[in-house]
Amino acid sequence: MLHVQKTKHMPPPSPLISPLKPVGHLHRRLFWLLLMLVYTAATVLRLASTPPSDFSVEDVDDPLKTHMAMKEEPLEVRRENVPPLSISCSLLINGQWKSRVSPSLETGMTGNKSDEGGLLCCDRTQYRTDVCYARGDVRMTQGSPPSIIVYDRSKSIDRKEEKIRPYTRKWETTIMSTINEVSMRKVPPTNTTSARDAPCEVWHESPGMVFSTGGYTGNVYHEFNDGLIPLYLTTERFKGDVVFVVLEYHPWWLTRYGGIIRRLSKYPVIDFAKDRRVHCFQEVIVGLNIHGELMIDPSLMPNGKSIKDFLTLIGEGLGSQNLLKSIVTYHKRKPKLAIFIRNRSGSS
Repeated sequence: MLHVQKTKHMPPPSPLISPLKPVGHLHRRLFWLLLMLVYTAATVLRLASTPPSDFSVEDVDDPLKTHMAMKEEPLEVRRENVPPLSISCSLLINGQWKSRVSPSLETGMTGNKSDEGGLLCCDRTQYRTDVCYARGDVRMTQGSPPSIIVYDRSKSIDRKEEKIRPYTRKWETTIMSTINEVSMRKVPPTNTTSARDAPCEVWHESPGMVFSTGGYTGNVYHEFNDGLIPLYLTTERFKGDVVFVVLEYHPWWLTRYGGIIRRLSKYPVIDFAKDRRVHCFQEVIVGLNIHGELMIDPSLMPNGKSIKDFLTLIGEGLGSQNLLKSIVTYHKRKPKLAIFIRNRSGSS
């Protein structure tokens, strides 16, 4: 009898079940993906909880700021450490430089006999006039043309020369050709061109103001528009402590307007052409500022003066009260006002 051994028949693997090896590979991929997600979440939470002071981000106030839009005005930024020679010449002429520089720079720019440096500049930006400024050891010498020499005793080798006709109608070439030209030079004092050639004969502690009474002087309108008003708005800030040096000087001009001139300067007027002495100054302005026709702009004045202040000066200088009394006394009839209109200027 045959014995048949019964064996348990194992069914074939179901095709729906994946082999073990592919299942393990998927698990590893899921593990690394989960690890990356956890790391990313931890990093985000760490950054969110970090205070702003811990970041290494620099403030915008770095050297790159010069290439970015700034809230401050560029002039204000430059004004902090501006050297004396880079200050606008118009600020020097108007006496406004003291409010634009630091006390240390102001100390270096105050003129006195011991100053070694010299300064010479001109403002030629105005349509009606040129104005030049000199500071330091400044000496005026008579010649052809009249000369103003600034001796620079510093180690600087900078030489400079300016020429100017100090009259307020520079656009009229014909009339300007009648005004004497002033030569202004900044030079180092060498053994041959030092103070021996121009020794000081008169020393002035006060600033000098050089201008011309030539041109249309003699015409009342131009005497005020081209002369007296510009003289007032250029020198009023000195409060009389200024010396007038006049080109094309006319004695009758001082006779007519001496009362006004004496209120603008407490010193005798110097005739540049006839006074042969060498006059030495610490500070000199050559030429007059002008704001317009019979105009004084308070916004351009260092102290806010206006045309009303000038009219007050005229009243004091010309003695308006006595003039009004004489009119009332000697003219019984009412005066008549006549207005003349011309279609072209007097120079045409």
